[in-house]
Amino acid sequence: MLDTKGIYDVTLTISRKSEKDVKEIKQFVEIIGKAPTSAFAITSDTYTTAADMAFVPAGVPVQFTDKREGAPTSWEWKFTSDSETLTSTEQNPTVTFTKEGRYDVTLTTANAIGSNQAYKAECLQVGGEMMIWNITEQEIDNLKPISYDSFGFYAGSNMFGLDRFAEKYPAPLADATVKTVDAYFASTKTREPDAAIELAIYDMAADGGPGKVLAKTSLKASELKSNASEYVQTTFEFAEPVAIAKGKPFFVAIGPFPYQGVSSYEDQIALYCVTRNQGGLCATWDLAQYSDRWIANVSGYCSMAMGPVVNYTSVANGIDNTVAPGNTKHEIRAIYNLCGQQVTTPESHQIYIVRYSDGTSRKIMWK
Repeated sequence: MLDTKGIYDVTLTISRKSEKDVKEIKQFVEIIGKAPTSAFAITSDTYTTAADMAFVPAGVPVQFTDKREGAPTSWEWKFTSDSETLTSTEQNPTVTFTKEGRYDVTLTTANAIGSNQAYKAECLQVGGEMMIWNITEQEIDNLKPISYDSFGFYAGSNMFGLDRFAEKYPAPLADATVKTVDAYFASTKTREPDAAIELAIYDMAADGGPGKVLAKTSLKASELKSNASEYVQTTFEFAEPVAIAKGKPFFVAIGPFPYQGVSSYEDQIALYCVTRNQGGLCATWDLAQYSDRWIANVSGYCSMAMGPVVNYTSVANGIDNTVAPGNTKHEIRAIYNLCGQQVTTPESHQIYIVRYSDGTSRKIMWK
């Protein structure tokens, strides 16, 4: 196939037994170019999801980049959800989505020779909530527990005194909340079914590791789920949504896991993990038993199959800014925390936004 621009000679040779006939025509074919091949990528910082879908909040610019081959002279982008359709004719557009939903993206490139189209269905979710993690779509097939042979597991029961394991997540692009974390276990075998498996969210300390605990929850070891033939999620849920500030990386940590020694092999709780070559993403930190210092796992480039469900839903959530009279006698209709999530059991000495029966609302400290 001729795909390089230029003028070509053509030679035709016909052979029959001992006879040969050659016909050559100079400058017989002129190739003036070819139609482009369309392709694109989202090149903004977005969360990685198990659904191979970029996840961004509403109102934040998203950069799309033309990755085509060939030499197009025009670009036609279309971004379509159930609620809106946006378009652009720029080569590498920056788009700000104002409505929540899942978007299909189509790029059509063209030149004088022809056109080509690239289409990705539901490749972008704007707002709402999704589970995020540090594992790419290509790495999912390589998930397995990290075994220390008879000494246990990384991110699981082990005899090395590694108590807790933390995964670092990028900062959200807007204020967000986390209510649940999904974890995927390769094994849940234990002789201590009532042991508490704790999961906590930390902010980031000055050294880049886990800092202050923002919230924690736990499940019994007997409540952890695993299946040898498929990935099964175990969901940890916090009592209230945990606020994650825009621009602030955070950690999810899990452990300790029960371990009764190498002789019984009865404690074999282990998370699925993905390992990478040296120089790959290293997102895990370890906390040893009886220590208060987290250590970056720089010798093992890996991530745990564990993901917080990040909620980018607008924190306004119907709360207005009208201030009620100081001694209002109207009935309380709803109570919200400062992340805009409705609260049914407010805690003492915490600040909430209270909506009253007359439609007004005010910020108060609950007594």
